[in-house]
Amino acid sequence: MTKINVLVIDDDELDRYLATRTLGKFDVFDNVVELVDGRDAADLIESDGFAENFSATPPSLIFLDINMPRMTGFEFLDYMSELGEDITGSWSGNVIMMITSSSNVEDRERADAYDYVKGYIEKPITAETVKTILATHYGHLGDLQLAP
Repeated sequence: MTKINVLVIDDDELDRYLATRTLGKFDVFDNVVELVDGRDAADLIESDGFAENFSATPPSLIFLDINMPRMTGFEFLDYMSELGEDITGSWSGNVIMMITSSSNVEDRERADAYDYVKGYIEKPITAETVKTILATHYGHLGDLQLAP
């Protein structure tokens, strides 16, 4: 089974911890990298460390908070769009899930406007949410095993 590399981009330390801990319960995730905001994610993509962090395999699942300092989730999505096909084309099979503590309808509608955003979930990220993402986007529900 192919392992999934993950980015968790969220300025809230507790939310990052809970997301990483929840993802750690599943044996399908390989490398989970936590970043504080969209600017850190953009810096990682532009750096030589990107390949080191992901063994030349980009993350295929990204949990992206909406409201963050320096670069919001929407600003990061715009940044990705500006990179053009070089990056967004190679990430077209990726699953970007917008995460938020807000139930703002405008945020949901704005997130839906991006082709590569596959969903919008309210925090915290739960095991049930992860199971749904795996079943919907990766077809892994049938062989899903919780890590020991």
